[in-house]
Parts: sequence; structure tokens; C-alpha cells
Amino acid sequence: MTSIEHTAYPRLKRSLTPKELNEIYTPTPAEIFLAHRTAKGPVATFGFLVHLKVFQRLGYAVATNEIPASIVDHIAACATLSLSPRDLIGYDDSGTRRRHLLLIREALSIQPYGPPAQKAFLRTMIEAARTKAEETRAALDALFEVSPTTFWSAWQDLKRDPASPTLTHMKLLIAHLVSISEQRKRLPPDLFAGVPHGKIKQFAAEAKTLDAARMREMLPRKRSTLAAALVLVQSAQALDDLAEMLIKRMLAIHQKGKEALQQYHLEHQARTDALVTTLRDLVVAYRKEGTAEERFAAIEGVIGEQSEEVLKQCEEHLAYAGNTYQQFLWPSYKSHRAMLFRLLSVVTFRATTQDTSMEAALRFLRAAQASRGDWLVTVEISEEGTPEEQRLELLDLSWVPDVWWKLISGTSRRVRCPDRVQRRHFEVCVFSQLMWDLKSGDLYVEGGDHYADYRDQLISWTQYHQEVADYGKLVELPTDGKAFVAHVRAWLEERARQTDATFPNEDVRIEKGEPIIRPLDKKPVPEGLTGCRRSTRAASSRSTFSTC
Repeated sequence: MTSIEHTAYPRLKRSLTPKELNEIYTPTPAEIFLAHRTAKGPVATFGFLVHLKVFQRLGYAVATNEIPASIVDHIAACATLSLSPRDLIGYDDSGTRRRHLLLIREALSIQPYGPPAQKAFLRTMIEAARTKAEETRAALDALFEVSPTTFWSAWQDLKRDPASPTLTHMKLLIAHLVSISEQRKRLPPDLFAGVPHGKIKQFAAEAKTLDAARMREMLPRKRSTLAAALVLVQSAQALDDLAEMLIKRMLAIHQKGKEALQQYHLEHQARTDALVTTLRDLVVAYRKEGTAEERFAAIEGVIGEQSEEVLKQCEEHLAYAGNTYQQFLWPSYKSHRAMLFRLLSVVTFRATTQDTSMEAALRFLRAAQASRGDWLVTVEISEEGTPEEQRLELLDLSWVPDVWWKLISGTSRRVRCPDRVQRRHFEVCVFSQLMWDLKSGDLYVEGGDHYADYRDQLISWTQYHQEVADYGKLVELPTDGKAFVAHVRAWLEERARQTDATFPNEDVRIEKGEPIIRPLDKKPVPEGLTGCRRSTRAASSRSTFSTC
């Protein structure tokens, strides 16, 4: 039998970083609630949580003594259980563990690999092989054909991981997504209906470890199943990677805009100083003793014939005052313009709320991609100048941030839709808002995984109403809206009083209205650490010389 080290099955690492523990093995409140509701007693609850998190990671059950102590201790700390790995001795031999594994599989929608699972696996393979009959099978099998000249196959391209988010790599990833999408379109949308998402990922992980030659050696049904799973997973991954690249590139463009604004302020510091000097001279002239006519004469002597020039310089200074760097974004954006529009043509973004104004803005922007004028018309007027005049607004721009409004509309007055928008600033504004909405979850990527619609992960309202009361008791929080607000307000007020009562202290103090935190004292060097290091280096040196 093939050893587990040579399979696609995940294994537990012996040494884990704090980041890995937090991201992988931290139980959620819902999982802690499930453990308390399922198990009886702290030890049983502890064992249930440990095996739940490990099962989530591996996809299969392992003996408790095979689980690293760091994982067990981390789960105990997160669940506020004063227990250790020693407390789980005997848990594996109990009937409690067997009952818990059945409940864990049920919670994760995973069936034991018995006769029913074998039938389901066989049924999935048959359905995958029958998809669009010979056409789909031939398309999947074509992935494993190796070119006699390049010794490369489409299967290797399918398994490719994304590179850094540069403009060149974005082009390659878009081409990669187009290629995968052609394969995905040949698969029926319900191909893996009823198969847990974790199992599909496991199929894809196994397929990713195999080269084209080993895939061709498989039975056709299994080969088609694994290939179809990898196509689905890699397609979703490519969509997520493009969304991530879009976010990183737009963030980089915004950073360059901020740097350009700072450079502008430095280059025009002399003008700012001159305007401040002029203002000071005007105030001095106004405060001069004498009649009103004499003071106006003194002011005239300061301004003279420079009034138009001073006013112009003031307007220019105000245009770039504050942190309004948005008008500096176009020079950095224009080199990415073609690629960003190309991305819009292959990735579909959807709103997670009833407000679909951003979807409409993206469609409008794509339709105006070939425009080269300074302005885009956003309102169609029929029978203009007559009593029957009608305005048809093409967009709802209520989502546009205030800092962008004057740049794209040319006016400070906010309306639902202006008659026209400044094309360049509007493009940058839309892509910037697309970035922020992806980060906040207001938009999702259709067909993605990490950037998929978060609503698909929510429980049903029926399940919510059945369990919310028990959950509130577990976390000791009221579930009624008004009671929850009152509880949180009282908790915050009490914490504020406790915080105020501790000031001043030796660790935190307030200076000029700002908190100052004292650096932590350096931890003392443990006794014997220096000698241990010296002995380790000496042993390492002897080992090196002995192998030469």
C-alpha cells in the first residue's frame, strides 16, 4: 500500500506557528456551542472540539495521541477549558469518541467511507464520465496530451499556481482563467451536487499531485472525476487570485497617488509660503492706525495689481489642500487600464445586497470603454426644451464618495445622477470602489471561493430560530435586540469606568490628550541559555567535521 507521505491526504505538522494555530485550529463560537450541546462534561466537550478541528483539517479521524500537544493546548485555551492532553487519556477507547465521530461527520456533511460512500463515489465518477458523453470526456482527456516539441501538457498549465500581482502576471492569469473557463463550461453545473465541498477539494488535491502520465493510467471514470474536480477548484482559485490582484494593484495605485500629492506639496512649498506672507501683510495693513481710506490704501499697496494672480494661486492651493490625492491617480492607473477592463470582461461581480448600483456602474463603464472624450453622458433627455421633456438617468451615483464627487461631476452639489461625468476620474473612482466593496463583502465574485457570496455560508432562518435561545445562554448574551443593545452599552460604560479608574499608572499615561504606552521590560535571559547555545554550536561543529 502507498504510504501516506506519497498521497494527497493532508497530515498533521509536528511543529506549528502561532499564526497556523489561530487560523486553522481556533474553534468558532458556533463550534463551541455545538460541543457544549453535544457532549456531557468538560472532558467530553474537550475531546469533541479537538477531533472536530482535526477532522476539519484532515478530512479523516486520527488517534488522540497522534495530535500534537500544541494543537490540543491551543483548543483548550480558546474554549476556556482548564484541561491538557493528559486528560484525554482513555478517550479513544471509550464509546464517547465513536458517538462523537458520528456527530462530527454529520456536522461536516461527511459520510463514512462504507458501502453507501462507495456507491456515492461510483455514482459521481459515472456522472462525471457521462457528462455530455464523449465530448466532455474527450475534452478532459485532451488535458493529458503532451506536446512532442515542448514536452508540456495542458494538465500542467491547469495545476499552475498564481505568481506575484504584477501587470504581466495579471495578463497571464487572465489567459489562464479563460482557458480553464472553457473547460468548466463543458461541465454541468450540478456535476458534484450533494458532494461536500471538502470532498471536492480533496479530489482536486489528489489530482494536483499526479502528472499527465499517471492520470492516463487511471480508469476513465476516476480520471474524469479527479480532472473535473480540479477544473472546478482551479477555476474558483483563478477567480479569487484575479480579485486579489485587482485589490493589490488598486492599493498600489492609491499609494502612488498619495506620494504624488506629497511631492506636489513639496514642490509648491514656496508658493504656500508666499501666500502666507501676503496674508500677514494684509492683516498688518488692515490693523494700521488711521482712517478707513488710509487702511484700504495700505491694503492696495500690498495687493496692487497682483489680485488676480493671488486669487488664482489660492484656488490652486485649495484644490490640493488636505488629503485629496484622488486627482493624482490617473497617471498610475492609465498603464493598467486595458488590463483592468479585460478583467471586467472575464470576471463577473455581483452585489450581496439589494443595492445593485455598482453592478450598473460596471456595465456602464464597460460599454464606454472605447470612449476617448473628456466627458460621458449619464442622462438621456427626450423632447428637450418642450413641456413634455423627460430625463432618463442611466446611472445611480449615490454610492460615489464625497471626495470623488466634485472630480467626476464638476460641481459640489450632490444629486442622484448628474448630466455627465468626467471620464478619467469616473473610471478610477469605479475601480477604486470595486476594490473597497470586494474587501468589505458588498460585492462578490461569481464562481469564486474566497470571494464568493458570504450569504451561501449562512444558516437558514429556521435553524436560527431553533438555536438562537440556546446560543444566547451559552455565550451569556441576550438575543432580543433592545436587551442586547442595553447589555453592550452597560458593559462598555463599566469598562470605561474601570479604565478611567486605573489612570495614571506606570504602564499607560496621557500626555497632551494622547495615550503613551511604556515599552515592556526586556525579559531576563534564562539561566543556562548561554551555555546551552555554546554546547549546541560545539556539537554542530563536530558533526560537520565528522561528515567531511
